[in-house]
Amino acid sequence: MKIFNLLLVLSLASCTKTATINNNQESVNYYRDGKVNFLTSNKGLLTFSSEGTAEKTDKATYHAEINALENLLFKGIQGSPQENPLISDEGTALKENPTVLKNLIFNYGYKAFLTESQILETFKGNTVTVVQRVTFDIPALRIYLEKNNIIRKFGL
Repeated sequence: MKIFNLLLVLSLASCTKTATINNNQESVNYYRDGKVNFLTSNKGLLTFSSEGTAEKTDKATYHAEINALENLLFKGIQGSPQENPLISDEGTALKENPTVLKNLIFNYGYKAFLTESQILETFKGNTVTVVQRVTFDIPALRIYLEKNNIIRKFGL
């Protein structure tokens, strides 16, 4: 298990990454990319379009959701009110809080902060690519990260 956690931390620490995630006894290959675009903002709710690719539509949707989340957490989204990442040092955060971040990102913990997820476009070939409209509650996500000591409260 320690080797898995180390591999997970190392794979998550790169700018773009490939990770193998085991959810419900099912292996899912995931690749974070920058294909996330800001759409709208309304009272702390930020809406993005995000792409995800996989063998099936449900996996592609999942990939699009976590792609948007990880870009929001670790890179920031250009042109949005959240241009800076919520977590400024991805490597340190993953090293110090691997379980919290794994549960948030890969074990569907992010669903508590996802207020909308809707497929905008689907492209099918050897794989399925979806463009997903996702909305995150940024104030609630920030509070969660603060309570779990991943980020400090603003101004501290």
